[in-house]
Amino acid sequence: MNVGKEEVFRKAEALRRAWEKDSTALNKKKLRVLKMLLTEKRIADEAGIEEWKWHILWLKLGQLESVQDPGEVNEVLLQAKVGKTLQIPTHSKYWLVEEECLFWMEQSLKSPLSYQGFERYMQVFQLLCDKYGIENPLKQDSEI
Repeated sequence: MNVGKEEVFRKAEALRRAWEKDSTALNKKKLRVLKMLLTEKRIADEAGIEEWKWHILWLKLGQLESVQDPGEVNEVLLQAKVGKTLQIPTHSKYWLVEEECLFWMEQSLKSPLSYQGFERYMQVFQLLCDKYGIENPLKQDSEI
């Protein structure tokens, strides 16, 4: 996670310029979503962890850049949220384990998690460790 605000804004600006030059329907949608990614509060803002915020935005910019189907552009904005039920967009190829991990962290700070919520949090934490090649400090040694 060695990307910061400056790198994110440089990449966003380069994407904005490229998409404005090639004003297709797809690129117009991408421009709208780009603006939303950079201005609307997301889970990383709520968590207040700057390093994660910029890393996640960097990943989201990469996702937005790779979208080829206009129907998928808005999916880049999907993130876990609380409504009448917990809504976690694991069905989307634009779901990020980093955002879901922050979501569960925030939920656990607000109130105790249900057993299912705790189990999911631990699964997501393991996915995050696997993704970044980090040993999971919470994993129990089964040979004790």
